[in-house]
Amino acid sequence: MSNNTQQGLQNQMFGVLVFLFVVISLILQIIPIFTVQRELYEARYVLQHDYNQATITNVDSYTGSANAAHTTGPLSFFLT
Repeated sequence: MSNNTQQGLQNQMFGVLVFLFVVISLILQIIPIFTVQRELYEARYVLQHDYNQATITNVDSYTGSANAAHTTGPLSFFLT
């Protein structure tokens, strides 16, 4: 802990300056890597998310059930 003196205040300010210097320099080193990884991610995966998977699943189940209804409906109507 620092005392309530001018030297204590200078110690606290220097500690904050050193902390910010380290954190900012780490952030500046990480940002280019993050940007490259984000560009690669967007190039690979954004095109695959044009349609929602639930929508595709619902359309597939509807077309399957519609085909089954159109084939079995007339058969059951005429054969009963």
